[in-house]
Amino acid sequence: MASARPRVAIKPFRHQTKLERPQQDTWMLLKNAIEQIFTRKAETLSYEELYRSAYNMVLNKYGEKLYRGLQEVISEHFDKVYASLKDKKDILKAVDTTWQESQVSIIMIRNILLYMDRMYVPQNNLMHVYDLCLETFRTRVILREPIRTSLLETFFCMVSREREGETIDRVLMKNISTMFVDLGTNSQNMYEETLERPFLEISRNYYKQEAEFYISQYDCSQFLKRVEMRLKEERCRVQSYFDSQTEAKIIDVVKDTLIASHLKALFEMEGNEVCLLRDDRIDDLRRMYTLFKLVSRGHLMMKNTMSNYLKKCGYEIVNTEEYKGKDNTYIPALLKLKAKFDYILEHAFENNSDFHHALNQAFEYILNLDSHAPEYLSLYIDELLRKGFKEIGEVEVDKILDNVMALFRFIQEKDVFERYYKQHLAKRLLSNRVGSEIEKGVISRLKNECGYQFTSKLEGMFNDINTSCDTTAVFKNYLEKSGKTPLLNGIDLNVHVLTMGFWPMHLVYARCIVPAELEICCNTFNQFYYDNHTGRRLSWIMHMGTADLRAHFDARRHELSVLTIQMCILLLFNRHDTLTLPEIQDSVGLSGSELSRHLATLSHSRHRVLIKEEPADGPTRYTFNSKFKHKLHCVKIMHVMKKETDSEREITKKSVEEDRNFLIEAAIVRTIKMRKSIEHNHLVLEVTRQLSSRFRPNPALIKKRIELLIEREYMERSPQDKNVYIYLA
Repeated sequence: MASARPRVAIKPFRHQTKLERPQQDTWMLLKNAIEQIFTRKAETLSYEELYRSAYNMVLNKYGEKLYRGLQEVISEHFDKVYASLKDKKDILKAVDTTWQESQVSIIMIRNILLYMDRMYVPQNNLMHVYDLCLETFRTRVILREPIRTSLLETFFCMVSREREGETIDRVLMKNISTMFVDLGTNSQNMYEETLERPFLEISRNYYKQEAEFYISQYDCSQFLKRVEMRLKEERCRVQSYFDSQTEAKIIDVVKDTLIASHLKALFEMEGNEVCLLRDDRIDDLRRMYTLFKLVSRGHLMMKNTMSNYLKKCGYEIVNTEEYKGKDNTYIPALLKLKAKFDYILEHAFENNSDFHHALNQAFEYILNLDSHAPEYLSLYIDELLRKGFKEIGEVEVDKILDNVMALFRFIQEKDVFERYYKQHLAKRLLSNRVGSEIEKGVISRLKNECGYQFTSKLEGMFNDINTSCDTTAVFKNYLEKSGKTPLLNGIDLNVHVLTMGFWPMHLVYARCIVPAELEICCNTFNQFYYDNHTGRRLSWIMHMGTADLRAHFDARRHELSVLTIQMCILLLFNRHDTLTLPEIQDSVGLSGSELSRHLATLSHSRHRVLIKEEPADGPTRYTFNSKFKHKLHCVKIMHVMKKETDSEREITKKSVEEDRNFLIEAAIVRTIKMRKSIEHNHLVLEVTRQLSSRFRPNPALIKKRIELLIEREYMERSPQDKNVYIYLA
């Protein structure tokens, strides 16, 4: 194996340059030049000669002498600078002028000694020429007393004067601040230690005193405006003559001293957030939101205050006589309250998700304070849909319905609302007071909120009405073809055939005796319907129908639009001029409040078709008013609306509870059938989750239904753990 060849290093030719004069003379030349540069008398200097002289000294091994000599010259010069500055009155301007001149001199000296700075200094681990000059200026001028104290006191005094509204020389302040930044060498941060830290401490004390004064003299709104102004001033101040790293720190000082330390006092002082909310002071609320975002607990306190105030407002609506138990004012008041806080949330609180959640929780609390809220909401929707939206655009209609649905979303007992809504929808459908598109829009929104099962029966009611229109058309065609039209005696019969499972048939309280004229019509329709449909049974419900009658009075004829039962009552007066209350009861088959309500409508002063007489020695009598007059030919007899009584509400409540029992049992069986076995708490949670879109079941009720299902052998307890249930196939 051949041995490796030795590597040959080729070194560049090095020309030995001799000093043009003795090294002592060369140094004196450089020393005089440096002194002339510091004293700004360098116009006659030859920089090429000076650079070559410094280069030759380093090359001829005199680098140490050159560096040590430089240190001495710099120290002597800055000692003279210190002596000239220590008694200056306008210390800021004097230091700034000296610093600007020194910077120019230092750069010129560095350029002359550039070869030493690049070669000798790194090899000997020394400080570079520029850093050496800065360090000497820092220690022998700026940090020496009394210059240091005088400089800082004057600087901070200028800041304080500006805070009090005076105008100061920001350019000069910027130069001094930049000087402290530039003088920081290596790991020492002179700006932070010497200027920034005292500035922050002085600012903290200043704003502590100012905060105490503000709290005692101003209200919340004025206080916040002052804080906002101070924050803006401090940001502008930092941008003008401080280093950018100071901005976040001084903002922390302001927010800690003016906001965080006085949160509780701000909420308790006159004109606090409750007043701002009450008076809709959006600008002040927005300012409070923006400022309180800067501190850790600010938004939490605002959110809790808003929530508590909102709950208080809602409680007053629920329990104030002006609204309590009045469906026509209760829901509008809540809608107005919600619109107000939605506006505040959007324009003052930036639609913050935490505030939005707190708002929803507060309204959920309010909507469930009154057990009648589902009924009132359904009545409000019923009133809106009955009146219609003829003068309102489609966009406005959608907005109104969305607001109503927002309240519906907060109701826990949605199944109760469904029961009442079904009743009200049935009345609207049967009285032809339905705007189909708007009604379908409401049902569509309900379906999106609660699912298809919630609205399936409501949609079935619509389908029944549409099918009934087709059935009526076929029936009239049947009468013409079969020649049975004369049997109806000129009566135009329109029948709604309703599916019992879809409609609230419990609205029927009693059966009415059908007059002879109408009985023929009913029998004819029965025959037609049974001929076309097998396996079905018809039950006639007169309470929900309407009729148009041609009535002859002394003055003129009128067409009266009445309810079917009212028609039955009026037809009695074709054969009698006067009837007593017992006679009407026997003829119509109704008694009690139901009959009294219809008679009250017919004998009302506004449309007095019947004249009511109450003799002292006999029963109440009703006489046909032949002198009835009205400016319109077609007169709609407005019937007295019957509000649901406590007993009827109790019936509705029991019906809802029965439905809930079935739903809970179905959810239990569905869950345990899927899981096969499940622990009690998990089963309760799962059933609650499944039913939450309709109502919130009580855990005690769930437990009761579980026990009944165990008795009926749908499930059993585990022999190993009585808290675990097992599905029985």
